[in-house]
Amino acid sequence: ATQQLLDAYTPERLMWGSDWPHTEHRHLASYPAATQWLDAWIDDPAQRRAVLADTPLRLFQFQGDAP
Repeated sequence: ATQQLLDAYTPERLMWGSDWPHTEHRHLASYPAATQWLDAWIDDPAQRRAVLADTPLRLFQFQGDAP
């Protein structure tokens, strides 16, 4: 499913979202597990950077470079 999204929309139009710090469900959710899933779903570092940093910077018009 992730590859279909990447193919259909490109990483430049996708963004990762979470409800971290899982304020209501800390006992059910694990941030390290979620990031491991993301790394498995998007194994290309450039695509992952686009989804995690570049697209949100553009969308929300943040100034500066992504880390």
